[in-house]
Amino acid sequence: MRFPTADRGTGISFQEVARRHGDFAIVGLAASLTLSDGAISDARLAFSGVSDVPVRAVGAEDILVGEGPSVELFDEAARRAADDIDPPADLHGSSDYRRKVAAALVRRGLRAAADNAHERQ
Repeated sequence: MRFPTADRGTGISFQEVARRHGDFAIVGLAASLTLSDGAISDARLAFSGVSDVPVRAVGAEDILVGEGPSVELFDEAARRAADDIDPPADLHGSSDYRRKVAAALVRRGLRAAADNAHERQ
């Protein structure tokens, strides 16, 4: 399988939390940001571990587009993403725990993707 390279100005990041290295992720996040003239022109956030299928954080993506990357913006997107999911509880964590992990991963993933995008401009 071949994957296309990211466009110029696009940064990506994959973050996950697992009990032990090599375990399935309790929550995972794939993040992609495209920067154009200092603003986010495209944002994609997809979670694993919060449902039986991958879940896009469309509400959080919408908050990001058109704005300049900032800690405050990434905090707002993290809150929105966590509010929009309804993860199951299981022996690895409660729903509330998974929401908190998801928010932390959004913050971390967006910072990493933005840094990566700046390097690719």
